[in-house]
Amino acid sequence: MFSRMKDESAVKMRLAYLEPIEILYTLPEKEYDAITQLAAFICGTPISLITLLDDKNQFFKSHHGLNISEIPLEYSICNQAIQHSDQPFIVQDLHADESFKDNPLINQDPKISFYAGIPLITPSGTSLGTLCVMDHNPRSLSEAQIEALLKLRDQVITLLELRHLSFAGNKQIQELEVAKDRNRKLIENTDGIFWEADAQTFEFYYVSPQAEKFIGYTAEEWLNTPNFWQDHIHPDDRTYAINTCHTETTRLQDHTFDYRMRTKSGEYIWMQDKVKVYAKDGKPHRITGLLIDINASKKIEKALAASEKKFRAIVQDGGDMITILDTDGNFTYISSTAFNILGWVPDEMLGENCFDLIHPEDLTLVLEEFKQLQKSKRIELTPYRFKDNLGRWRWIETIATNFLDEEGIKGILTNSRDINKQQEFQQKLESSEARYRLFFESQSNYIIKTDLEGRYTYVNKKFIEEFGWIHNYNFEGRYSLESICDYHHEKVIEIVSKCMEEPGRVYKFEVDKPAKKAGEVVTTLWDFVCLTDEDGNPTEIQCSGININDRIKAERQVKEINERFELLNEASSEVIYESNPITGDFYLGRNFERIFGHKLDHEKEDKNWYKELIHPDDKDFAVNSFNLALENPKTEKWSHIYRMRNKAGEYLWIEDSAVILRNKQGEPVRVIGTIKDITEIERIKELLDSASKLSKVGGWEINMIKNTLSWTPTTCDIFGVPHDYKPDVAKAINFYKEEFREEISSCVENAIEKNQSYEVDSIIITMQGEEKWIKSIGQPEFVNGKCVRVYGSVQDIHDKKLSEQKLQQLNLEFQKNIKDLALSNQELEQFAYIASHDLQEPLRMVSSFMRLLEKKYNQILDEKGKQYIHFAIDGANRMKQIILDLLEFSRVGRDNGNMEYIPVKSIIEKVLGLQGKRILELNAKFEIGDLPVIKSFETPIRQIFQNLIENSLKYTRKGVKPSIKIKAEELPNYWKFSVEDNGLGIQQEYFDKIFILFQRLHTKDEFSGTGIGLAIVKKNVDLLGGEIWVESEVDKGTTFFFTIKKHL
Repeated sequence: MFSRMKDESAVKMRLAYLEPIEILYTLPEKEYDAITQLAAFICGTPISLITLLDDKNQFFKSHHGLNISEIPLEYSICNQAIQHSDQPFIVQDLHADESFKDNPLINQDPKISFYAGIPLITPSGTSLGTLCVMDHNPRSLSEAQIEALLKLRDQVITLLELRHLSFAGNKQIQELEVAKDRNRKLIENTDGIFWEADAQTFEFYYVSPQAEKFIGYTAEEWLNTPNFWQDHIHPDDRTYAINTCHTETTRLQDHTFDYRMRTKSGEYIWMQDKVKVYAKDGKPHRITGLLIDINASKKIEKALAASEKKFRAIVQDGGDMITILDTDGNFTYISSTAFNILGWVPDEMLGENCFDLIHPEDLTLVLEEFKQLQKSKRIELTPYRFKDNLGRWRWIETIATNFLDEEGIKGILTNSRDINKQQEFQQKLESSEARYRLFFESQSNYIIKTDLEGRYTYVNKKFIEEFGWIHNYNFEGRYSLESICDYHHEKVIEIVSKCMEEPGRVYKFEVDKPAKKAGEVVTTLWDFVCLTDEDGNPTEIQCSGININDRIKAERQVKEINERFELLNEASSEVIYESNPITGDFYLGRNFERIFGHKLDHEKEDKNWYKELIHPDDKDFAVNSFNLALENPKTEKWSHIYRMRNKAGEYLWIEDSAVILRNKQGEPVRVIGTIKDITEIERIKELLDSASKLSKVGGWEINMIKNTLSWTPTTCDIFGVPHDYKPDVAKAINFYKEEFREEISSCVENAIEKNQSYEVDSIIITMQGEEKWIKSIGQPEFVNGKCVRVYGSVQDIHDKKLSEQKLQQLNLEFQKNIKDLALSNQELEQFAYIASHDLQEPLRMVSSFMRLLEKKYNQILDEKGKQYIHFAIDGANRMKQIILDLLEFSRVGRDNGNMEYIPVKSIIEKVLGLQGKRILELNAKFEIGDLPVIKSFETPIRQIFQNLIENSLKYTRKGVKPSIKIKAEELPNYWKFSVEDNGLGIQQEYFDKIFILFQRLHTKDEFSGTGIGLAIVKKNVDLLGGEIWVESEVDKGTTFFFTIKKHL
């Protein structure tokens, strides 16, 4: 009877779009593949496709998770999806749907159970195919996932449109690149942190850049910090989050879980982690996830309790009866208005079943309409009869909303009102005027009549004008269903059946009809009524309808605007408020609590409450300023900056801006404004002012449009003028000392005329007559080749200039001192040479004459005389050695030769060669480690090791064979050496004294020496940029450590 008709014109339009762009049966392209990969990831499905339909087949332009590229059209689920206009087509369980029971895609591989498709519809309204996701198991999608698919569908249409333009001859390479870049950014800039990790070790190897946006840490900081994820989870959530992820990953189960994560600022925010597990060889191999900020939604959950109280206050005072039903229809909440409408005491009805109180004749229809809540969020029930407390039936109309998933409600919310009088009047009207009502409305409504088979028996002029084209303006024998969109056929058939069952009853419902413009529809609102003959038998269906496209569009726009306003209000950093100057009503936006911490209570909220939050020093001025603005009929805008106390007791700087709406008499009737926290800006201004004063840097600006010059307070201070001083360019230049005026004038002229910036040092004469050095910096700003302003800074550099002059003087004196010192050193060297030579000559004479005395008078000298001669010769020899050692000590660092690469081991070998005889006598053992090649001076290195090795061979213990170890160690900036022996050892109290000139720990009879060797060693180490120290124990041995700088 009402069979559906195949629209061949849609296929022709589809091919007319697809064939010219040569996209059917082509190879995959990465732009489309990226979209299907992202769709599968967002929806958590194994399969995602971009399908295009021709007259025979369904072609997969991109097939993620499916290894076929086309299927016959008769097996296409997408072919049914595109019949549903641009709305998502979702089948949660294909096996449960009779229309798909014979489809091989469902019964055979890949055995699809879930399908969600978004029709691909061009801007001209042509349906091309779908962007769809599929799963092997029944499931559903969240609103966010559906919204993401709609956005990805738009990307596919964008790519197809760009391709269409290219093949049409209007190829725009730059636009194509922009589209590709947009697609790539969509993948990379998902509103969350995308991450990848090893499923075995849980080591992250990719974190998207959005990490810095959400938690303050860069991706590099995350990846370079061991156990970053685990350590940044809130301590109360850590065990749960880690165990959940490990357990579900081991089970190869995708999973979603919530936890709090610490940001870089130390704050914890709620995050939702959507994790997908990838297996390899039956084991978890890789996991990916999307971290989404759900902090706001968590805060909303906390606010639900408060909202519940407000909600109850609203519904208790309203005129409608508000109830909440559980899934069985039992009352869980009833507003007090139930008594006014039905005479029921609310507490007496709690737990009762609402369907038990509905008239038996209306119950079936009400139950059927309630089932629609499984698919629709909100339904409007056909008026029905409900029993009051006296057992009478009263007509009521009800709107039901599904809040089963909403925290704080968890039920079906109904809003009912008493329409008993209206319904009685309507019934009388319908019974007496049903046959004539449509006739009177025919001038503005669509009027049609059909027989009981659905064939037209009458159509009015209005209907022919709008929809006659569907039937080629020939209605004879045509079915009315042909003018109705396919997806509403079943609804129309159902309504017609009800009309025939209850003749005379009017059924009101909405129906979509095709519009003349391809791809668009006309939404209409109809009244259907079945008329009967004298015997009460149904004879025809009379229908009256109107075009409600504008109303639907307006309702959608209002809804979108309201939702957008609420979201903007929530997300904004500014608080919106509204005030009624007449009634005194005052309303603050919900984000006032989020920004300033004060909990809102609209029952107590008023202007006086708000005024108490203003800083005492600012309150009177701010309030008076606002009142003056209200009193002035010409004032439409008001703005003021003042301090306000937040919940923590801290006063914040805020900017209060308002628009004043007035009536025709100029009286204020409404004030709408915003409150913005500008504390940081004010603090920055204070810091900038402080920094400007401390650094003595002031600002200035020449406005070429207004021909004005302005100075900052610091600039005024530099020039010695009051802060309210009004300068101009001529006055400013006259402050400069005469010899600098021409230069500064030229700089300003070149900035204005040639767009040249400048920086000059010059002297000004302040208002007090004081000369002062300043640095002037200027920067021009040009617009369309014309200078609009010149701005810059002046800095007080007087002290700096004086310091520079003093520094130059000190530098000259320093250079003179260097020359004097060089001359003094030269004279000192000459003195040391002469002194050593002249001192040694008398000593040689003493030694020579003593030996002659001993030789000539040996026979006549007694033992005591010989002993005195020996003492004299020995003293002279020791004095000579001291002079030689002093000479060597004075020469340390004076003639080291050239810096060269020195193998330290070769130096050691030379020293040991010189000590060969002593080594054999003592049977000493040397252990030499790996020694480096260093860049240094050979002479000081040799002197250091020579003295240390000689000491190790000299200060040995009797009966103990000497053992000497020489080692080296590389430090970042130094070479560290050590010489260790097993000799006598040194008491700790002498560790510092042994490096002082002439300091000896033994007598000359015990051990020979002058006490200069270690002083030479220390002086050489100091000259080489290092340090020397000793570690020793008596009768165990001594170790000398010293360092040498790597780069001298």
